[in-house]
Amino acid sequence: MDELLNLARMARRVGVTQLWLREQADDGVVPCLKADSRYLFNPEAVQEALSAKAAHARVEREDANARSVRSQDSDLLGSLRLDEEGEL
Repeated sequence: MDELLNLARMARRVGVTQLWLREQADDGVVPCLKADSRYLFNPEAVQEALSAKAAHARVEREDANARSVRSQDSDLLGSLRLDEEGEL
Protein backbone atom coordinates (compact mmCIF):
# COMPACT_ATOMS: atom_id res chain seq x y z
CA MET A 1 0.00 0.00 0.00
CA ASP A 2 1.15 3.55 -0.68
CA GLU A 3 2.34 5.79 2.12
CA LEU A 4 -0.41 7.57 4.03
CA LEU A 5 0.21 11.01 5.47
CA ASN A 6 -1.51 12.62 8.42
CA LEU A 7 -3.33 15.93 8.08
CA ALA A 8 -0.38 18.15 9.04
CA ARG A 9 2.10 16.48 6.69
CA MET A 10 -0.34 16.37 3.77
CA ALA A 11 -1.25 20.04 4.21
CA ARG A 12 2.44 20.99 4.24
CA ARG A 13 3.09 18.88 1.16
CA VAL A 14 0.39 20.56 -0.94
CA GLY A 15 0.91 24.02 0.58
CA VAL A 16 -2.48 24.58 2.18
CA THR A 17 -3.70 25.03 5.72
CA GLN A 18 -4.81 22.06 7.77
CA LEU A 19 -8.24 23.64 8.15
CA TRP A 20 -8.71 23.98 4.39
CA LEU A 21 -7.58 20.41 3.74
CA ARG A 22 -9.85 19.05 6.49
CA GLU A 23 -12.82 20.95 5.03
CA GLN A 24 -12.09 19.59 1.54
CA ALA A 25 -11.88 16.07 2.98
CA ASP A 26 -15.13 16.49 4.94
CA ASP A 27 -16.84 17.79 1.78
CA GLY A 28 -15.61 14.78 -0.20
CA VAL A 29 -13.47 16.86 -2.57
CA VAL A 30 -10.23 15.28 -1.34
CA PRO A 31 -10.16 11.54 -0.58
CA CYS A 32 -9.03 10.46 2.86
CA LEU A 33 -9.35 7.76 5.46
CA LYS A 34 -10.76 8.83 8.78
CA ALA A 35 -9.98 6.96 11.97
CA ASP A 36 -11.71 8.59 14.91
CA SER A 37 -10.48 12.18 14.68
CA ARG A 38 -7.43 11.34 12.53
CA TYR A 39 -7.28 12.04 8.82
CA LEU A 40 -4.96 9.96 6.63
CA PHE A 41 -4.23 10.88 3.04
CA ASN A 42 -2.76 9.10 0.03
CA PRO A 43 -0.57 11.82 -1.54
CA GLU A 44 -1.15 10.64 -5.12
CA ALA A 45 -4.92 10.53 -4.67
CA VAL A 46 -4.95 13.99 -3.10
CA GLN A 47 -2.84 15.44 -5.92
CA GLU A 48 -5.18 13.94 -8.53
CA ALA A 49 -8.24 15.32 -6.73
CA LEU A 50 -6.72 18.80 -6.41
CA SER A 51 -5.67 18.78 -10.07
CA ALA A 52 -9.22 17.83 -11.09
CA LYS A 53 -10.63 20.58 -8.85
CA ALA A 54 -8.29 23.15 -10.43
CA ALA A 55 -9.20 22.01 -13.96
CA HIS A 56 -12.91 22.26 -13.15
CA ALA A 57 -12.46 25.77 -11.73
CA ARG A 58 -10.52 26.80 -14.85
CA VAL A 59 -13.34 25.59 -17.13
CA GLU A 60 -15.96 27.40 -15.04
CA ARG A 61 -13.89 30.61 -15.19
CA GLU A 62 -13.53 30.33 -18.97
CA ASP A 63 -17.28 29.73 -19.34
CA ALA A 64 -18.04 32.77 -17.18
CA ASN A 65 -15.65 34.90 -19.23
CA ALA A 66 -17.27 33.73 -22.48
CA ARG A 67 -20.75 34.58 -21.12
CA SER A 68 -19.50 38.02 -20.10
CA VAL A 69 -18.08 38.71 -23.57
CA ARG A 70 -21.34 37.62 -25.23
CA SER A 71 -23.29 39.89 -22.89
CA GLN A 72 -21.00 42.84 -23.66
CA ASP A 73 -21.34 42.18 -27.39
CA SER A 74 -25.12 42.10 -27.04
CA ASP A 75 -25.09 45.39 -25.11
CA LEU A 76 -22.91 46.99 -27.77
CA LEU A 77 -25.18 45.84 -30.58
CA GLY A 78 -28.20 47.09 -28.69
CA SER A 79 -26.68 50.54 -28.36
CA LEU A 80 -26.04 50.65 -32.12
CA ARG A 81 -29.62 49.98 -33.18
CA LEU A 82 -30.84 52.17 -35.99
CA ASP A 83 -33.55 54.72 -35.37
CA GLU A 84 -36.78 54.69 -37.39
CA GLU A 85 -35.17 56.57 -40.28
CA GLY A 86 -32.28 54.14 -40.52
CA GLU A 87 -29.76 56.38 -38.84
CA LEU A 88 -27.60 55.62 -35.84
